[in-house]
Amino acid sequence: MRRTLGTLSTIVLTSGLQSAWAGDVSPTDVPTVHQVPIVFPAEARREGIQDASCKANVWLSPTGRPESIDIVECPRVFHTELRRSLLQWRWEKQRRDEEKVSRLTSVQIRFSTSESVADGGR
Repeated sequence: MRRTLGTLSTIVLTSGLQSAWAGDVSPTDVPTVHQVPIVFPAEARREGIQDASCKANVWLSPTGRPESIDIVECPRVFHTELRRSLLQWRWEKQRRDEEKVSRLTSVQIRFSTSESVADGGR
């Protein structure tokens, strides 16, 4: 699903510690059930940055809430907005053999000043 949303960022979700981009998403991904848009930071725009790729590893609680976020690849100017948004995201509840479990997932974000945004939830 493509839509125009001003200066939001393209979101690509992958599971584990993979480095997949749009069109290359593992079938074992943890689907999101709620996403908060990630806005291109004004500070990055003032610094003349037009786009950037970021990767964050997110430990999910059994209820699908982020327990911790480790930003592993990303220019520092994007960290605050990336963390703020991801803390509000929700993923599907995680179970293994009917037991609730925590899970690590990886989120790749492409920040861009273009107006086109890809829906990376499913």
